[in-house]
Amino acid sequence: MKKIFTTGRIAKIFKVAPRTVSKWFDSGRLRGYRIPGSGDRRVTRDKLIEFMTSNNMPLELLAEYEAEPTGHSPASAGPSDMSDMVANVTSFGNG
Repeated sequence: MKKIFTTGRIAKIFKVAPRTVSKWFDSGRLRGYRIPGSGDRRVTRDKLIEFMTSNNMPLELLAEYEAEPTGHSPASAGPSDMSDMVANVTSFGNG
C-alpha cells in the first residue's frame, strides 16, 4: 500500500502553512491528485520525495516525521534553515 500525504501533513513536515503546500500543488511543483467530489489534494510518498529532491530539501525531514509515533516531525531543522528552503521553493520558477 502506498503512503499518501495530505497538504496538512506535508505542511507539518516542512513547518509551513497548508496554503503554501496547496500553492506548490496548484502550480505543478508538487505532483499529486485530487479526491473526486471533495477536491482535496493528496500526494504519494514517491512524489513527495521527488519534490524534496528537486528542491534540495533534506530527506531526513520526511524520515524523522515518519519515525515519530505521533506523526509529528521533531524540530531538527532550525527556523532559519526551513525559511531558506521554503524561500527556495516558493521562488522556484519566479525568476
